[in-house]
Amino acid sequence: MSSIMYYNNLQRLLFQYRALVEQSNSLGLLNDAVNAENLFAAFLNKAFGWKLINANRYRLNQYSFDLIDKKNGIAAQVTSNKNHTSKFNKSISTFKETKNRSGIRHFIVFLYQRTVPGKF
Repeated sequence: MSSIMYYNNLQRLLFQYRALVEQSNSLGLLNDAVNAENLFAAFLNKAFGWKLINANRYRLNQYSFDLIDKKNGIAAQVTSNKNHTSKFNKSISTFKETKNRSGIRHFIVFLYQRTVPGKF
């Protein structure tokens, strides 16, 4: 199988996965969202050499971010929320309000959507 076919299959499967998580979230079924957070943590760790873990390990329903790498000072919010502009703005404002963010130097919001406009 060619690399283009791998890419196309991966892209198709990620779009299907995004749709599943988005639908589950709209129904209040959060297990798929937690699984997506773990998937993205593993993917980003592999891609960038980070050590992200799911922040729910420290506090269930962690406020403002989903993933954290304390050693590298990274916190990340992962979302498939349909209202991405609102989610992006809320993530930024709640992160700024978070009192226990010492050592976090980088805050990243990952929006996984089929399309995301260039402007927020």
